[in-house]
Amino acid sequence: MKKMMSAPSKDKRHRSKNILPMKNSDSGKKLSRVMMFAGEASGDLQAAMLARELKRHFPGVSLSGVGGTRMKEEGFDLIFDSTVFGVIGPWEGIRILPTLISLYEKSKNALTSTHPDLAVLIDTPAFNMRLARLARKLNIPTVYYFPPSAWSGSTKRAREIADSVTSVIAAFQFTADTYRKGDIPHFYTGHPLVDVMQKWKEMPRGEILSGLGLQEGPAYVALMPGSRTQEINHVLSLLLDAAKALHGELPGLHFLMPIASPLLKEPISQAVQGLPIPVTLFQGRAQEVMAVSRLSIMASGSASLEASLLEVPMILTYRLNSLDYRLIRFFVKLRWAGLPNLIMQREIVPELIQEKATVENICTYAKDLIRDGEKRQKMISDLKSLNSLLGEPGVIARIARHVMESVI
Repeated sequence: MKKMMSAPSKDKRHRSKNILPMKNSDSGKKLSRVMMFAGEASGDLQAAMLARELKRHFPGVSLSGVGGTRMKEEGFDLIFDSTVFGVIGPWEGIRILPTLISLYEKSKNALTSTHPDLAVLIDTPAFNMRLARLARKLNIPTVYYFPPSAWSGSTKRAREIADSVTSVIAAFQFTADTYRKGDIPHFYTGHPLVDVMQKWKEMPRGEILSGLGLQEGPAYVALMPGSRTQEINHVLSLLLDAAKALHGELPGLHFLMPIASPLLKEPISQAVQGLPIPVTLFQGRAQEVMAVSRLSIMASGSASLEASLLEVPMILTYRLNSLDYRLIRFFVKLRWAGLPNLIMQREIVPELIQEKATVENICTYAKDLIRDGEKRQKMISDLKSLNSLLGEPGVIARIARHVMESVI
C-alpha cells in the first residue's frame, strides 16, 4: 500500500498521502450550501460520510440534493429519493425515461435556484454529467466523486468528465490508473469504506450478534439481492431458491437478509413469507449482517467491497433482461464484473452472471465456502491481499481536506 499511497506527483490533485483533518480555522473558507447527487445505495452512503466530515469543519452548512435514507439521516433536504435510478442497462433505462427526465428537471431547477458553494456528483453518469455541465455554466465548484470511467477504462471518457468539473476524486486505484494514463488531473484517496468498516472489523462478534438480536450457534449466511428494484425482480427469487436448496443439504444454516431501502421492504417481505427455511430480515444493517456471516451470496455491487474488507467469503451473482445483457456485453469490454476481481485483476471470488446464475452453481460454490477447507481459506487469504490495496484509514478526512484546499 505504501507504494500507491506515497508516490510523489507534480500536481497536488494526484496526491494520495494520509493527510490529517484540517480545522475550520485553518482553511479560512466558508461553506454555507452543499448539494450532493447520489444515484443508489452505495452513493447515498458515500455522500452521507463526506457530508458528516464537512459538517465537522462547517457546522452550519445547509445540505440538499438527491439520495436516500443515509443522506436524509445526515440532515439532507432531499429533492427526491434516488432509488428510482437503480436500473442497469439501456432498455431498463428507456422504460423509466419519462420519470428520469422529470426528476432531472427538478434537480436542474434546484441546482440553479440554490446555487450552492459546492456540488458533489457521485457515479450515475447519465444524470450527473448533465448536472456537471450545468454547474460549470453556473460557475459552481463541482467534484465528481466515484467517476464513471472506473467501469469503462476509457481515457477519452475520463477527459470528458475532468473537463466538466472542478475536481475528480478517484477512490479506486484502477480508476486513478485510467486518469494517470491519460495525464488527466485527479485526486486518488483510497476507498472510504476502509473507514466505515473499521468499526465492524474491530467489534467482537458476540457484540454484533447481540445488537442484531441473534444467538451464537447457527451458521449464518447473508443473502443480499441488491438495492435496485430491478435487482429484486431478477435476483431475489434466485437467492431464495438457492437458500432453500442449501438448507436441504445443510440444515443448520440460518439466512439473514438486509433490506437496502424502505421502498423494497414490501416486495422482499412478501417473497420471504411462508418459506420453509429460517430467514431473518433487517432494515439496512448490511455491514453487521455480513460481519457475522460465514458466507455472503449477493448481487454483484458495492456490497462486495464491504464483504472484502470484512474478509467474508462471498459468491457474486447477477441477472438482468437478455437484451440489456447483450448490449452491455457488446459495449463494455471488461473481463470481470465484481469489484474484488476488478481490483485484483484476477478472479478471487466466483461471478455467476446471467446463464451461470443458477441454483446448482450457487450451491456448488456455497458448500465449499461454508465448510472449512482449502477453497475457503484461499478466498480469505485473497481478501486479505485485496485489503492492502484499498488505502489506509483516514480516507474521508483526506477527501474533505482536498475539497477545502482545492475546490472551494
